[in-house]
Amino acid sequence: MDDFKRDPLYILDNNHTHLLLVDNGCHGHPTVEAKLRNQLEKYISERTIQDSNYGGKIPIVCFAQGGGKETLKLKEILESSHLLTVIKMEEAGDEIVSNAISYALYKAFSTNEQDKDNWNGQLKLLLEWNQLDLASEEIFTNDRRWESADLQEVMFTALIKDRPKFVRLFLENGLNLRKFLTNDVLTELFSNHFSTLVYRNLQIAKNSYNDALLTFVWKLVANFRRGFRKEDRNSRDEIDVELHDVSPITRHPLQALFIWAILQNKKELSKVIWEQTRGCTLAALGASKLLKTLAKVKNDINAAGESEELANEYETRAVELFTECYSSDEGLAEQLLVYSCEAWGKSNCLELAVEATDQHFIAQPGVQWYMNGVNYFTDLWNVMDTLGLFYFIAGIVFRLHSSNKTSLYSGRVIFCLDYIIFTLRLIHIFTVSRNLGPKIIMLQRMLIDVFFFLFLFAVWMVAFGVARQGILRQNEHRWRWIFRSVIYEPYLAMFGQVPSDVDGTTYDFSHCTFTGNESKPLCVELDEHNLPRFPEWVTIPLVCIYMLSTNILLVNLLVAMFGYTVGTVQENNDQVWKFQRYFLVQEYCNRLNIPFPFVVFAYFYMVVKKCFWCCCKRKSTETSPCCFKNEDSETLAWEGVMKENYLVKINTKASGASEEMRHRFRQLDTKINDLKSLLKEIANKIK
Repeated sequence: MDDFKRDPLYILDNNHTHLLLVDNGCHGHPTVEAKLRNQLEKYISERTIQDSNYGGKIPIVCFAQGGGKETLKLKEILESSHLLTVIKMEEAGDEIVSNAISYALYKAFSTNEQDKDNWNGQLKLLLEWNQLDLASEEIFTNDRRWESADLQEVMFTALIKDRPKFVRLFLENGLNLRKFLTNDVLTELFSNHFSTLVYRNLQIAKNSYNDALLTFVWKLVANFRRGFRKEDRNSRDEIDVELHDVSPITRHPLQALFIWAILQNKKELSKVIWEQTRGCTLAALGASKLLKTLAKVKNDINAAGESEELANEYETRAVELFTECYSSDEGLAEQLLVYSCEAWGKSNCLELAVEATDQHFIAQPGVQWYMNGVNYFTDLWNVMDTLGLFYFIAGIVFRLHSSNKTSLYSGRVIFCLDYIIFTLRLIHIFTVSRNLGPKIIMLQRMLIDVFFFLFLFAVWMVAFGVARQGILRQNEHRWRWIFRSVIYEPYLAMFGQVPSDVDGTTYDFSHCTFTGNESKPLCVELDEHNLPRFPEWVTIPLVCIYMLSTNILLVNLLVAMFGYTVGTVQENNDQVWKFQRYFLVQEYCNRLNIPFPFVVFAYFYMVVKKCFWCCCKRKSTETSPCCFKNEDSETLAWEGVMKENYLVKINTKASGASEEMRHRFRQLDTKINDLKSLLKEIANKIK
């Protein structure tokens, strides 16, 4: 309506894609379209659509606003009061009007003699409209008890259409998720309702990182997408096979559904399924690892950001749930840390947290306390230890040839290098210190920064070195001196050593050779007056530009990179130190406590025992699956109770936050009304 009420005008609603404007030449008669509208409604209602949920018909809702003589003509509808839905327009918003239209359609469908007892059809209708409130109030009432089989079809539709609230509603009203998730259902989900792009990204991640969990998940998805077909080795033909009862997926269908949801970034749906799984802490960390790995291989920045965000949310859930468990029972919480499940590649919580770089989880007091109680008994030698031992043995071999002075000297050089390796190896021990540990981490990350900086610096260094060598000298064939002139001397210039052979006035011919003496570099090319031929107006500015670029620009860039790295580590000082401390504990976790050199015999015994076992082993019986051992069942049952407590706390906080927001909105609405009244008073005074 016109704000100044000078003329009855109607504003076109921009929420509609198409509008029919009826005009018979009259002005000020808003009901001239009634006859055409009635004919159009009759024509539409008589049309049939095969996919319609109304028995092939197209539903029509008449929206009458404001009253009028045309509204009073709707006698047939007034006689059918069950088809009427009345709302107060002064209180109606977009959502209220939308719900009212849906409710009117639902009443027309549910009161039909043919469909009033068709609860499944009504539920499908509300699921299609995403009307959760209507489903809760009209269908899932106390006077009707639902069986699990009655909800399986709509549950599958809810999963496909990503309706997490409906999935939760079905679970609350009797749906058994484990019975619902048959092999056929999972095969249908992974085959026909799984993104091909996600499958390709998963394959790329599996090939790039060669990880046990990624390989397991990729095989799981690949088997489902092939419909569990395998190749017969004898006939080379593909035959259909069913999963055996001992397969991991048959024992853990909930984990398979959870993996299906998180791989496709179904945020809210995956959370609902996560609440139903056993081993929630392990599942949350596994989801964090999968999502972070997939984010690295996604080309779409927005999709990668969504995966990172969801991964961080699951890490937070794992941290909060483990904190809840640890505050209740420290012993059972420690068992959760080492509990492994075949549905997650037989990895435990600690392994998944480390592989996913979930520093916040590793830094939890419960995890740190568990590592404090680990006994140090065995571990494999790392690369530095192996290299140090190799140099030590090589040095002994050279020193045994004491009659040969060259071998004796070579052994001494090798021992000196070996001493450097063993001394630097001691730095790793300092990571156990809360003060020195973060500094060691800073050094490690700054070395990575230097590594990437050298690629950038190499461009300037090679450009200057090659140009300098070509301008100053001709036909240098000695590779050692070419390397010194092109690489070594420009590298030293970065540290302030100015080249002395670019200035003809100070050039010293006593430090070079014309005859190719191996101990001296080749002299610069001379002109007919036996003076350096190179143009000083080129070489000197070239050196100045190079020194300016390297000593000021590039070096300051490196300093800025160091500052960013130090600041990043300093922000999460405690978390980073605790995360690195995990690797130190793992290194000495299983090291033998026999002193050297007697430990050599212990290792020899272990190697012989391993070889004997590999040669003489028999086909072992099938081990008991995870989650079915008594201790695992007790731990997981206790974790389930802690999970319920954790979810109650989350819902309580969310309810409190919602109530606070509603209170703020009410206050804001009151202030806006007061401002409107004030503006009206000011407008009246101005008039």
